[in-house]
Amino acid sequence: MNIDLTTVHNLSGPIAIEGAEPGDCLVVDILDVTPFEKMPWGYTGIFELNNGGGLFAREFNSKAAKAIWDFHGVYATSRHVPGVRFAGVSHPGLIGTAPSAELLATWNKREGALISEHPNSVPPVAFPPEPKGAYVGQDLDAKVLEKIAQHGARTIPGREHGGNCDPSPIDPLYSQKLIFEGISVDYHGDGKQYNMDATVAYKQAALNAINYLRKLGYTREQAYILLSAAPIESHVGAIVDSPNACVTLALPIGIFEHDILPKPDGLKKLDFGQCAIRSDGVV
Repeated sequence: MNIDLTTVHNLSGPIAIEGAEPGDCLVVDILDVTPFEKMPWGYTGIFELNNGGGLFAREFNSKAAKAIWDFHGVYATSRHVPGVRFAGVSHPGLIGTAPSAELLATWNKREGALISEHPNSVPPVAFPPEPKGAYVGQDLDAKVLEKIAQHGARTIPGREHGGNCDPSPIDPLYSQKLIFEGISVDYHGDGKQYNMDATVAYKQAALNAINYLRKLGYTREQAYILLSAAPIESHVGAIVDSPNACVTLALPIGIFEHDILPKPDGLKKLDFGQCAIRSDGVV
């Protein structure tokens, strides 16, 4: 996607709880999360390399793309990723508790240090507080609002308080899965060996899955978006024996309307079109 990242992610809270103190254990029951009745759809997007990036922003030199998912009860299908239907369970997306002033200062200090260590990183390694577009939703004193805008943490990443962790009340259950594995070697890139790096291992597992989906006829953008939205599972298979952490990614077979399993005579490649891509057609 190619959007102004200072204008998104306005929240529906905060909600004050009388008597709550830092360190208290709060129990919150979310009774229902549903889309608007007249708008039963959502979307998954790929951010531009220079506009927020993403997991494979550098590897793919990412350009803007997205897929619209239409909801039919608990199921989701997409005109942009044909041949797929899965249980798309709604969840709050963002939920957490407000940080103390001390914890907020800790976040800004450590994330500021990370930015300083990588000043020209594309995409950025972190985003500092940004007064432009800051939204509080309360009628507060001007000086208080200014302080919040100057020091308030960006809400995109999850932190110690919870935050953007995409929790779900239930997990869709699929019995059969196609498993892909990755290790701490960038064998889809320069072949560099890393020591017990589970992030590298996960990326290799995901890239293995993307390459497999491309052999079935999906484009790289369709495969990337599918793994972002579908109920895949990832597990750390081993994080004991140096130098290789091992991470698996499980792709449910049951979400596909066609057979995706390997065959002795090879895979059948179909034409699934393409996602909605950047208006200039660059992918």
